[in-house]
Amino acid sequence: MPLGELKKEAVRRSLTLFNSVPFVRLVVLSGSCAKGTAREESDIDIIIGADEGRVWTARFFSLLFADARGVRNKGGWSMDMLCMSLFVSRSEFRMSDPENDYERELYPYLYPVYGEEDAISDFASANKGLVSDGFISRRDIFLGYMKDSTAKLIERVLSGGFGDAMERFFRRFQTTRISRHMADISVGHHRMRIILSPSRVETHFRVDLG
Repeated sequence: MPLGELKKEAVRRSLTLFNSVPFVRLVVLSGSCAKGTAREESDIDIIIGADEGRVWTARFFSLLFADARGVRNKGGWSMDMLCMSLFVSRSEFRMSDPENDYERELYPYLYPVYGEEDAISDFASANKGLVSDGFISRRDIFLGYMKDSTAKLIERVLSGGFGDAMERFFRRFQTTRISRHMADISVGHHRMRIILSPSRVETHFRVDLG
């Protein structure tokens, strides 16, 4: 089922956030919006691809700017909010193997909504057999790729050795916050898929094993 025009516009509006976020080179639409089954109150699930060695920096600024714009899903009311539970660098573009029927059904519906053409091609190649053959050409919603002065300035400042040091700081800072959040979660009949590596930040706190 095609995604409704109002939901498409909500996705486009939310994705303009990434014009200001440094080191993000790719955004892939996931979840119910990708499948075309989103309801009016649905959030917007996305996968974010970042520069190698800057995935934690990209995550920090993505969450910071999304909070500032009020478009981050933090629980509670989630209509048109961004759910950003997977950040990966190019070396980690390969998706985790499907753990359940939902993920096996979802992967072929994934498609790019923002990013550089070479990053889109790399993601498609890394996920050959998981995403559809039309992944690269599907552009139902696509903002192209651009970076404003904010993103360009931060990228210049956080290049080189100083940027490496800040990447390590952002990783320590966010890992601590994620660990504290995990401790507050009641697992119930689900389990958590948490990967906190230098090139992959995956925080799926609810993975249905059915």
